[in-house]
Amino acid sequence: MTEVLTNQRLRIRMVNVATDRIMYVSVGGANGKLVAYDGMPVRQPEDFETLVFGPAQRADLIVDVTAESNEAVQITLHERDESFVIAEIPVSGSGTSASRGEIEALPPNPVSFLEDVSDALKVPLVMEGGAMGGLRQGTYNGQVMSANELVQEGQIWTFNGVAGLPEDPLASVSRGDIVRIQMQNDTVFAHAMHLHGTHFQEVLPNGSLGPLRDTILVDRMETREIAFVADNPGDWLFHCHMLSHQAAGMKTWLSVA
Repeated sequence: MTEVLTNQRLRIRMVNVATDRIMYVSVGGANGKLVAYDGMPVRQPEDFETLVFGPAQRADLIVDVTAESNEAVQITLHERDESFVIAEIPVSGSGTSASRGEIEALPPNPVSFLEDVSDALKVPLVMEGGAMGGLRQGTYNGQVMSANELVQEGQIWTFNGVAGLPEDPLASVSRGDIVRIQMQNDTVFAHAMHLHGTHFQEVLPNGSLGPLRDTILVDRMETREIAFVADNPGDWLFHCHMLSHQAAGMKTWLSVA
């Protein structure tokens, strides 16, 4: 097992590879900053305490070891009222006697970063279904079905009333278009929405734009909005990364000409 020294600087990449589970994670025995979401550096490193990861979400941390020799840096999973250590990095001795300097931002990746989305193409996405979701009917394989009929087909979730991958895309756009998708979660479950082919930014309530990422956790009965430059031609899957949700209906696609 890798061992580290007190005051040594580490870069830790965390990835939630679970198929359906949301994870709440903290780091003990080290202090630092979050420097990237989903492989995309943030403009200004961020403080963090408990990190929340939906399936497929990633975060890069740069931290300085504060634990002493014979202790450990601990990665802890928090679940309800319990905590579980899921990884330990032993501290074998002391490194430099002085704390390291300020943690700086990573170099940016060559990806379009939005500053203004006022002229963006607006695309609505309404999520329905699941237990206690009140779904009455939806379209599957081109046929309108009742909720019971959808259940018999193994389809219990819909995007804009459609279960499963639709024949027509959620949006057809041209390369260079700015797209803004408002995701309205009318279910009692959270959904980790993942877009293939590009990274996006969240449109925050005050109108500002968040960091680049490719997966966002939309909580139950919550509405969140994302925007991106359609700069990568192709047909791109947009789906819930809770894979049981995807298999049971939560997938659509976007076409970039």
